[in-house]
Amino acid sequence: MPAQLNRQSQHYAIVALSASFVSERPYLQNVSPKTLEWHKCSFNAYEPYTAAATNQNELPARRSKSVMEMSEAGKLSLTSINDYARCLNAFLKWLADANRRATLAQQKDPCTGNPHRQRSGRPIVDC
Repeated sequence: MPAQLNRQSQHYAIVALSASFVSERPYLQNVSPKTLEWHKCSFNAYEPYTAAATNQNELPARRSKSVMEMSEAGKLSLTSINDYARCLNAFLKWLADANRRATLAQQKDPCTGNPHRQRSGRPIVDC
């Protein structure tokens, strides 16, 4: 039972991350309401496949497997599957960037010993 609860909490974490991704897009990427709708539809299409992921590192493999399973099922056109995959690729890139930013925020500047300051996603080192 605890393993099932852990898997469920991981699934909810991925759902929460996808919700954060969608909510940030209008402000950071200036996407239209139709694009937000597309993101939500894409996440709904992939939800049965990403639900089994136990952590964020499994998502790229799940994406590849889900593309094959969707195309074999024949319920969606290949164009739709590719369209949904583009959305998931954007999410995975956003997730990698967020993880990189979090890692940099935890690192200390080698010159001063203070946490890194960032501008435009790049650390600033004042040596």
